[in-house]
Amino acid sequence: MSEQVPRLRILLADDHVTMRRGLGLLIDNEPDMKVVSEVSDGGAAIREAAALEPDVVVMEISMPGVDGLGATRALRMVRRPVEVRSV
Repeated sequence: MSEQVPRLRILLADDHVTMRRGLGLLIDNEPDMKVVSEVSDGGAAIREAAALEPDVVVMEISMPGVDGLGATRALRMVRRPVEVRSV
């Protein structure tokens, strides 16, 4: 019986649907990565990160509502650290 490798759980935050979906397809084709959620603004990124506790958040800086910088600041204040990469 083979041991299953843990998958890196990723949240994508970008207001451009084409970019989000394309990046999501690339990530999901990797055996050790999985997109757990895709959102279009920083407020949704904060909520989804709190609910899903992803390992990594890939965040666009310029988004409507709460922008990527504001959302990143908020995510860095949560108890469980999360890796945030701005795109």
